[in-house]
Amino acid sequence: MTNRISTFIAKDEKGRLFMKVFDKIETSKTLGYESENRFCPPHRLPHVPPLIGNKVEDEPCHAHATSWRYYTHHLPYCLLTRCPHLKAMIAAREAYFQ
Repeated sequence: MTNRISTFIAKDEKGRLFMKVFDKIETSKTLGYESENRFCPPHRLPHVPPLIGNKVEDEPCHAHATSWRYYTHHLPYCLLTRCPHLKAMIAAREAYFQ
């Protein structure tokens, strides 16, 4: 459990938080289209401070296996930003659980 927590809050090579969350489901890998480069829309939260941090633009498109994170963060965010990869994200999550 301690290892998961330290991985969860660990900074990546660019100093961003929460980039290596244990329950990420990458859409391209799950759907078998690894050649397609899908990325989340540019965003700051929860990785860098709002307004002053550089936007995260290189996070691979993903969903989360835990329902609370998926329904409270990802789905609303993708709907609000009209993410072009929303359907792929939903399909990847469904494929992950089959």
